[in-house]
Amino acid sequence: MSYSIGVYLRLSDDDRDIDNIKLESNSIAHQRAFIKHFISTKSDLLNSEVKEYIEDGYSGVNFKRPAVTQLLEDVKKGLINCIIVKDLSRFGRNVIEVGDYLEKIFPLLNVRFIAINDSYDSHKQGNTYQALNIDVAFRNLMNEAYSRDISQKIKATKKMQKEQGKVLGGKAPFGYKVENYRYIIDEETAPIVRNIFNLAANGVKFIEIARQLNNDKFALSKKKRWTALIVARILHNKAYIGTFIGNKSTTIAPKMKKLNSAENWIIIENHHPAIIDKDVFEKVTKRFNKSGHSKKDNSFYSELKGKVKCGCCGRLLTRHYLSNYAKNIQTKMYLTCDYGTLQNCCKERIYVESLKNTVIEILTAQIQLVMADFEALKNNISNGIEINEQAEKKLLSELELCKKQKSVLYTDYKSGIFTAAQYLEKRESLNEKVSALNEQLLELAEHKGDRETVNTLNDIINTLKNDTITQEQLIKDYIKEINVYASDKIEVKFSFEDLL
Repeated sequence: MSYSIGVYLRLSDDDRDIDNIKLESNSIAHQRAFIKHFISTKSDLLNSEVKEYIEDGYSGVNFKRPAVTQLLEDVKKGLINCIIVKDLSRFGRNVIEVGDYLEKIFPLLNVRFIAINDSYDSHKQGNTYQALNIDVAFRNLMNEAYSRDISQKIKATKKMQKEQGKVLGGKAPFGYKVENYRYIIDEETAPIVRNIFNLAANGVKFIEIARQLNNDKFALSKKKRWTALIVARILHNKAYIGTFIGNKSTTIAPKMKKLNSAENWIIIENHHPAIIDKDVFEKVTKRFNKSGHSKKDNSFYSELKGKVKCGCCGRLLTRHYLSNYAKNIQTKMYLTCDYGTLQNCCKERIYVESLKNTVIEILTAQIQLVMADFEALKNNISNGIEINEQAEKKLLSELELCKKQKSVLYTDYKSGIFTAAQYLEKRESLNEKVSALNEQLLELAEHKGDRETVNTLNDIINTLKNDTITQEQLIKDYIKEINVYASDKIEVKFSFEDLL
């Protein structure tokens, strides 16, 4: 028998040591060389076509992995009829799921499975699960427990290292670099940080500092320019006075993190050399934490934040304050397009109070226009929902019947009523029917949101009829985007436009 071999190689984050270095015995290169040598010693495998399926950074505790999913798809299509892994733990660490593949799926599809280090070859053992050595099942169970245990140990070790002040991965703050798990001053970029703090301490605004840095060609990178936000982050970063703050986030899955609350942070003062004196840092922080801004403007702007853009270049407008401290006049907020490079970008000042009055006027007029449309739309959607619910109930009933038929079919096959070929043919027929039913359910699912749409319309209608709702709340809930071309030309996009 000729074989089309699928070689599965996997390295998870748990297979690395505490310094994030791949363990040589488990590296992808080592697994590849190990399996290649094994194939070269087996005459029945020697001239077979080989395809690799590689997973890097995925745990083996479940089968929701892209490479193993592709491998199993190729098996079902008949492209692969022999799978080789270094050991069972590479294929998976979940004893139940791995057992299902070895016991049912691979024998049924006539697929040979070889786990080299476990001395398991389904071809030699008669292709039956009953003949599977109990030691393999025991090892698989141990692999599953080991995966959980080693993961916890690595997390505990990393947490201990953070508490000791070790820098584990991530980029160093601008002005520093990492050496031997510690921040050391980068003499090339540290002077730029000192200049930023000196300018801020002398009252220069964030946006002006960013402009000066860009004009002086102190670029962050070839594609990244200085902005007021980047300057602000530097001015509020305690790393520049030698304070280390770690454990801000926790990894909960591959490439997924959650932020930790402040009480769980690890804070170490005098951890590394400071670039900025504490007196200068506190002076800057105190200066820019002073609140002389109009509460009225701030309240309104908080609802507009992230929504007001330049109509020409599409960039968010930048907030500024016009104030007269000598006469103790309260500050006045305005917006401009500071970063736009187009000739027609909105460079003149758009005062927030004036913008508010214009937007409220537009919103009020729009509300009067859409109220009648919403009522008619709600009635039309409600009529269609009842018809779809009846169709869905019928499809679900048919789908449940197919599942029962598949279960009975497998029992009949195991009892010898059907041959393997007959079983596969009937199973495929049922699978096709299930797929067709699921497609119909998916089509109906596209209308699942209709009920939510009706509820949304009801909420909007009731809200708009409520005389007690504030103008700020209306803007927050129903304004999607505001494009400003000039003080006398404003385009407002509403969040309920998609419903019409």
